[in-house]
Amino acid sequence: MISQDPCSSTYWLNSLFHSLSQHFTRSEPRTRAWNYLINLVGTPPEEGASSRRNLAHRSSDRRPDSAQRLLTSARWDDKHVRKGLLDFLVNHCGSETSTFYVIETSFAKKGSKAAALKRQFSVDTGRLENCQTAVTLFCRTANGNLFMVDCDLYVPRECFEDTGSRRMLPQELAYRSKSQIASGLIENAIRGGMIPNKVFVSLMCPGKTHVQHVLQLRRIPHCMPLTSLDLARGPGEQRSRGVSVRPSHAPHGGLVPRPAEAHSRGSRLGSSPGNTGKRRYFYVYDPASDTFSDMGRAAQELDQARQAWNAARECVRFDRYSVRSLLGWHRHMTLAMVALAAWEMARTSVRAQEAQEYRRPVPVR
Repeated sequence: MISQDPCSSTYWLNSLFHSLSQHFTRSEPRTRAWNYLINLVGTPPEEGASSRRNLAHRSSDRRPDSAQRLLTSARWDDKHVRKGLLDFLVNHCGSETSTFYVIETSFAKKGSKAAALKRQFSVDTGRLENCQTAVTLFCRTANGNLFMVDCDLYVPRECFEDTGSRRMLPQELAYRSKSQIASGLIENAIRGGMIPNKVFVSLMCPGKTHVQHVLQLRRIPHCMPLTSLDLARGPGEQRSRGVSVRPSHAPHGGLVPRPAEAHSRGSRLGSSPGNTGKRRYFYVYDPASDTFSDMGRAAQELDQARQAWNAARECVRFDRYSVRSLLGWHRHMTLAMVALAAWEMARTSVRAQEAQEYRRPVPVR
């Protein structure tokens, strides 16, 4: 029985799935998608921790491969589901009150047969390991909810050069940098009606010119943590109006406001190797010079978004998948995005209920 409690994730899953079910034209994949969503936000009581690893091997259906079929061969369009989810977010959260976060994330995996699976740097562990890397786009609303708006899998250049890895990818797919992927995600969200008031971009890649170009054309304030490779490119490469490079000297590694000379156009401040945690540098585009005036707060905001994402990926089980194809990965992430939206809406209801209880007058005896 579906819960009627707005504080329950199942309640919001039912509401969301009702609006998205039209994209599952046949009853079989529709039922399997619903079961998959339920498994994403809740574990059946008879299953232990050891059986929670891969949702693709679990389902309420009698067929043991039902979840695998849903992610790989069933007929439904994950792009339409994502568009429907974006419409829901715009209607429920507003179109111009959100902050965007582009966050790179890694999914550690064993084996070598999955699409885009290579030994590469993991932003989550800070070391080289066998993983898939994704570029994710989040929005944070005025009431504090963090929703995943879109995501895409980064395919390393080596996958296009290796014959075995290339067979796992669609023939029409060409290499795209993380910056190009981020640009596409942001533009799709804007076309869908969600206009950010500011954007944070956290990517581990040497060049971010594509995403910078997209945001500056629209005059959207944005802030990007700089890597050592970014700093090594030298001054004079970022001379757009309203651009500055601002450092951090805060003990906790956050940013602190700098004197006016550090805000001049095209300025760049160097950093010695090995100072991570003591000094952080950010590329800032701020045409009005007021969006990122408090850089300490801006750095803290980005850190809080990362922490919220790390908590959400455990509660919604983004990591619990075992699919090899690119299509299967996208379908799993699409359903996980829906589950995350339901989880966040339930959290909003819980906070509203707690606030109401707090305001309720205590009877005088």
